[in-house]
Amino acid sequence: MNLDLSSYPENLTLIGLTLHEKYIGSKKHHKIQCNMCGHTWMATPYSRIQLYRNNGTNGCPECAKTRRYSENRANVIKLLQERFEILSEYDGSQTENKITVKNKTCGHTFESTPTNLLHRGVKCAVCNRFPSPTN
Repeated sequence: MNLDLSSYPENLTLIGLTLHEKYIGSKKHHKIQCNMCGHTWMATPYSRIQLYRNNGTNGCPECAKTRRYSENRANVIKLLQERFEILSEYDGSQTENKITVKNKTCGHTFESTPTNLLHRGVKCAVCNRFPSPTN
């Protein structure tokens, strides 16, 4: 999309934003609303246009948070699936709610929190119950 820098209010509309007050300048803060999610915040029209030119997004902080959150959930599921088969319903959130998994290496099935599986290095709750043989 080719944006004409002489008409910031029209460009904001083209990238999915609405000004909620009279336009006073490209580098002055205005109350802006995202047309996708409805979030309203203060920003400069100049910064929103530059962000769109550089990254292809309108710069809505709520939309960015939603994008990061969904990307993070997909990454969590991918990481877990490298070592475990997920047997219970799981949406990718890192909660303290337990999920049922099957270890792909030893075949044991057990419950654990996603946080423990990802960050505490839990490999198998069943195998870890038994003491390792000493020489």
